[in-house]
Amino acid sequence: MIDEIEKTMPEQLRDKSLKRHIIWFAGSLYRVAALYVGSILLCSVLFSLLENKTLLESIWWCLVTALTIGYGDIAPVTTGGRILAIFFSHFWVFGIAPLIVVNVLQAVTQDRDKFTNEEQEEIKKLLKDIHAKVK
Repeated sequence: MIDEIEKTMPEQLRDKSLKRHIIWFAGSLYRVAALYVGSILLCSVLFSLLENKTLLESIWWCLVTALTIGYGDIAPVTTGGRILAIFFSHFWVFGIAPLIVVNVLQAVTQDRDKFTNEEQEEIKKLLKDIHAKVK
């Protein structure tokens, strides 16, 4: 079924390298943090222009909105500002936040004591040598 759906998709969406790029990007907390900071700055500049606010007020609004606090002291009043708020609010909550959680969980649950492939191969060789000497 999925193969049939993929056949109807445009070539860009079927490209597996896009998936690899997304996974690569999401696999680093530093890259995710850079995306977060970049989106805050971009949104701040756009909000400042659309809502006629200072850049500092716009950064404040973006940070409060990104963290889903929403004090209400600054709110978009123009249609463009509201559309911007809708887009970036969803982007931060459904895009950035899950990537941060996944990266933190991955760092916490990573087994740092597991053997590498080389170590496993060396152990197998040593066991074979021991087995040969015991026979």
